[in-house]
Amino acid sequence: MTQAVLSAGSKIGIGDGASPEVFNQIIEATTFGFPETTNDEVEVTSLDSTRKEFISGLSDGGSVTIEGNWIAGDTYHQALKTAAENKTQTSLLIELADGTDVEFVVAPSAFAINVEPNSALTFSFTGKVSGTPDSSPTSTIV
Repeated sequence: MTQAVLSAGSKIGIGDGASPEVFNQIIEATTFGFPETTNDEVEVTSLDSTRKEFISGLSDGGSVTIEGNWIAGDTYHQALKTAAENKTQTSLLIELADGTDVEFVVAPSAFAINVEPNSALTFSFTGKVSGTPDSSPTSTIV
């Protein structure tokens, strides 16, 4: 029998910048990514080597994209838009339905409101993960 967990109930929140930081849910999110880890490849081949040799270099957290139904009057949708316009680093917190949580900072790289015929207005926000995500955050989404 499968041990898969339905993703419904997973949440993403945006931090308010205070200390301690409070995370408010980004409502109407329809999809979002989880920070990924990739490592730079550092070549360390010496003249004694018969093949190229590598070690892992610095880790990269990748980019995270949030998509959802655009609610123009929502404070936290506007906060994502403003963060992208002002190039403001922003804290995000993800709470997955399986109990996995992660808190991280992103440098915003893109924000768009998407318009298509016979569709709801939607938004997309993308941010580059900066630093090391915290996989044991003490914060929760309110």
